[in-house]
Order: sequence, then C-alpha cells, then structure tokens
Amino acid sequence: MSLFIRCFIVVCLLGGTDALRAQDSTLLNSVDSTVRDTVQQMVAGDTTVLKDSVVAPPVVPKKPSELLDYRKAYWKTVQANELIGNNKGNVLRLPMEHRVAPDKDQFFYLVCGLLFLLGILRVAFGKYFQDLFRLVFRNTSFRQKQLREQMQQTPLASLLMNFFFVLTGGVYVSLLLHHYERVPRNSFWTLTGLCVAALAMLYLLKFLVLKLAGWIFAVQEGMETYSFIVFTVNKILGLALLPAVILIAFTAQPVLDFAITISWLLIAGLFIFRYFLAWTAVAREVKVSRFHFFLYLCAFEIAPLLIIYKALSGYM
Repeated sequence: MSLFIRCFIVVCLLGGTDALRAQDSTLLNSVDSTVRDTVQQMVAGDTTVLKDSVVAPPVVPKKPSELLDYRKAYWKTVQANELIGNNKGNVLRLPMEHRVAPDKDQFFYLVCGLLFLLGILRVAFGKYFQDLFRLVFRNTSFRQKQLREQMQQTPLASLLMNFFFVLTGGVYVSLLLHHYERVPRNSFWTLTGLCVAALAMLYLLKFLVLKLAGWIFAVQEGMETYSFIVFTVNKILGLALLPAVILIAFTAQPVLDFAITISWLLIAGLFIFRYFLAWTAVAREVKVSRFHFFLYLCAFEIAPLLIIYKALSGYM
C-alpha cells in the first residue's frame, strides 16, 4: 500500500513539473515577442530621429554686402548713445600725423666701430691706459722726464690713441653740423671724412711746427714737454667725447641740447686745463712772457680752429 502511494506521488510531481515547464515556455515566448516588437519600434523611431538630425540644410554663403561692417556698427552704437550721439555742439577733432622715424643706421654702425676700436685699445694696451689716467688725474708733474719716457715706450699705443681722438673729434663735429642743419642729410659720410682729415692735418701741422720751433730756438726739451701735454690731453678728450657722440646721435630734445652743452663745457675745461699745464711746465724751461704765450695761443690754437670753421662754412 505504501509503495503504491509513493509511486502515485512521484507520478504527480513529474506531471506537475512538465505542466509548469510548458506554461513557463509559453510565457517566455509571449514576453520575447513583446520585447522584440518593442525594440523594433524603438529602433525604427531612433532611425527616423537620426535621419532627421543628420540631414542639415544647405549653407548658403552670404554676399559681401550682407557681411557685418564693424565701422557702421560702431558708429550706430556711438549715435545711439545719449551722451555722444545726440550732442549738437562742435565736434572736437584731433588731427593725426604720420610719424616717420629717422634712419640712424649709419650712426649705429659708426658708434659700434668706435666702441670696438676702444675695446681693442683697452685690452691690448691696458698699462698705457692706467699710466695715462694716473698722469692726468693724480696731479703728477708733467715735467718728470722719467714718466714721459715711460709713456713714450709704447709709441704704437700713443699713435692709435691719437688716431682715436681724431676719429671721435671728426665724428663729433660732423654730428653737430648735421644737428644744426648746416649740411645736406645725405652727405654725412663725406663730411665726417673731411672733418677727420682736417683735424688730423691740423695736429700733424702743429706737431711739425713745434718740432721746428724747438730746433730753431734751441728749446727742444721745452717743446717736447709742451707737445707731450697737448697730445696727452687730446687722448683724454677723445675718450670724453665718445659719450657725447652717442647722446648726440641717438637722443632727442631736451637731452640732445643738454648733451651738446655739457660737451662744450667739457671741451672748454680740458683746453683751459691744457693751457694751464703747458704754462706751468714750459715756463720754467723756456723764458717766455705771458704776452708772447698769449700770442702763441692766438696763432697756433685759435686761428686754426677758425680757419677750419671757415672752410667748412664754404663747403656748406
């Protein structure tokens, strides 16, 4: 009996399981068909949206007349302003002039050349520079023959320093003539060459005259002392004029006038210093009165400068 009941229960359970499986498969099939239909509808709807969003209207380029004119838009904005556009008074106009910068390339290369030459002299003859400044600015007596002989042991340095003075002085005079518009603007190099040549000829002639005068009047030592003083102060003057040349070449008013005034005062001061040293050093070796020394200054110092100025005025 019990075995029959057990077999009946097992058969019932197996039959119920098959019924549940059939019901589940039917339910799954219906769900799958519903989901499939829904997905197809979504895909179809999305495809339509994508097609609508991808297709863009054609771009038609605007004509030049339809482009935005910023100047007209600016003036419309200005006229719409109550404080500006509705002003019926006089309009203040500020004229503008086109500024043309002067061409100073030639000055730049010239100044670079002078600085380069000075650098070479400073590196090659450093001892000569030290002796030169010690002699002038430490109140060393120019009558010391030993010191003069020590300075004259380097004739190449002395010659090159005299050449630098001639170059700097010629450029300085040429820049002044251009500043005061005494010469045409396109004749700078020609005028600079003439100024350098005139200054070189002036001091070469002075050197020869002093040598000749010392030999004629048997005052060779006094003339050598005077020549040494003249050319030593000239070397200092050549170094002092270089900053003035740079300022005159590249600055504008009022710095330009200030630089010219300072350079004139510097030249005058060094000339007075040179004459003072010459008188104190030569007067003890050469018996000369102050009147005769003044005549010498007028004949060999002032007159040549006036002759050069007259010649340059005729050239201009």
